[in-house]
Amino acid sequence: MSPIFFVLGLVDIFAGISVVYPHLVGDFLFYIAFYSLVKGAISIVISFGAGYYTDWMGFTDVITGIVLALMSFGVSFSFFFYIGIFAIVKGLYCVAMSLIYK
Repeated sequence: MSPIFFVLGLVDIFAGISVVYPHLVGDFLFYIAFYSLVKGAISIVISFGAGYYTDWMGFTDVITGIVLALMSFGVSFSFFFYIGIFAIVKGLYCVAMSLIYK
């Protein structure tokens, strides 16, 4: 098991849950948004440098970070729920892959 990818997957699940249930984390939304944006940006830059231009996981992190940032400033739309569900599924995928590929 790759512990780094396992932990990053768990944090992605937490970020998705924060989008779906923002009242559970309250003022912590901004920090989770910052984490998601930075993680996604780093992922995209590294994947572009490697010639991989379809980094769906990095783009998912950036979108999740943007949604969390908007929510921390009081902006909310009904489709944010689906973005949160997608972030949870992505996190579950990362956790599963970290357990399968050692």
